[in-house]
Amino acid sequence: MSKIVQDVYGISRLKIKNSESAIIQAISKNFNLVPKIAEAYYSEMKAYFAEHTTNKAFSGEILHEAVDLEEPAGKPLSECRRCLIKLTFQTNQDFKILKEKGLPELRREKIKRFCHQAIEQGTVLTYEDLAYLLTTSIGTVKTDARILRHRKVLLPARGREKDIGRTISHKIQIVELYLKKYTFSNIAIRTHHSSESVERYLADFRRIIYLAERKIDLLNIRLITQKSENLIRQYLDIYQKAKKKPQQYPGLQDIKEWLKKGAL
Repeated sequence: MSKIVQDVYGISRLKIKNSESAIIQAISKNFNLVPKIAEAYYSEMKAYFAEHTTNKAFSGEILHEAVDLEEPAGKPLSECRRCLIKLTFQTNQDFKILKEKGLPELRREKIKRFCHQAIEQGTVLTYEDLAYLLTTSIGTVKTDARILRHRKVLLPARGREKDIGRTISHKIQIVELYLKKYTFSNIAIRTHHSSESVERYLADFRRIIYLAERKIDLLNIRLITQKSENLIRQYLDIYQKAKKKPQQYPGLQDIKEWLKKGAL
């Protein structure tokens, strides 16, 4: 015979009275859902709020929601997953740049820093994000990006990161430096990327070359890797260029050794 345990402490009533239960009851009532479904919705919303509102900014920092790095090109920004990230808005070095080089150079320094920090946190900024953060116009940001490009600084903004548009991807610059036998740390410094980002791009490059060497056509490479046709063509072009001038690209030997292993 099962023994009935008396709720002498009123636990069941206390559980009903807590805020979590109250919210679940409200969801169930307002949206005409059974309690279990309402509870599932609550759990999902709780996770979303935890992801987007628990970050804390300290002095000199700001919080900003940026597009997840894994969101594909062509997907409307309004439908892209966004993540809350932390950006360093002001440093002591900024004052020195402002004093010695002026406001435009400070703005370009911040653009580089914001883009780099966004990538480090698994997101990517758009030119619209940068214009908003710096209280300027999109046209000004594009002009700054063009000036930085002339200085061999390629910004990892969403247009470049997702290969939107016709400009040569900064990923090609990373691959070319790797093929010229630069170290990961040197590549990271020169391209304003983390070593992790560099390794990720090189892994994509190796996969594409692996498939191409096995006579997989461009369409199927795109379907397998989920990379843009533009990027795939650029990777194949730099690979063919390196094969024609191996003395200029000593890192090509590392790619050949990797291909011999036959592992995707």
